[in-house]
Amino acid sequence: MRTDRWNETKHGVMTEESARRRYPSALYQVNRRELDQAAHITGEAPARTLIGLAGTFYIEAGGDRTMVKPGDVIEVPTGPFAFVAEGPVSYLAVYPLPRELVLN
Repeated sequence: MRTDRWNETKHGVMTEESARRRYPSALYQVNRRELDQAAHITGEAPARTLIGLAGTFYIEAGGDRTMVKPGDVIEVPTGPFAFVAEGPVSYLAVYPLPRELVLN
């Protein structure tokens, strides 16, 4: 997994709206996820980018385990994953649209 911090100089203050501008709907599906209590979720998912908005959680995928804090931008590979939050969290899940759905 690749981890970055939100670049305020390049993309503005980290908000859901600024993330939606960075990942336009013509190219990406952006979903806001909010959990109001601790959670442990496992499964399989396509490649995606997770952007921490509030709270802290852990994502494990591709043999790596990473803590995600507000402002972190994590590229998660396709495949099995484990998500662990010890309390309330809010984050964005960004999925690239399939090539056949991208508007020209």
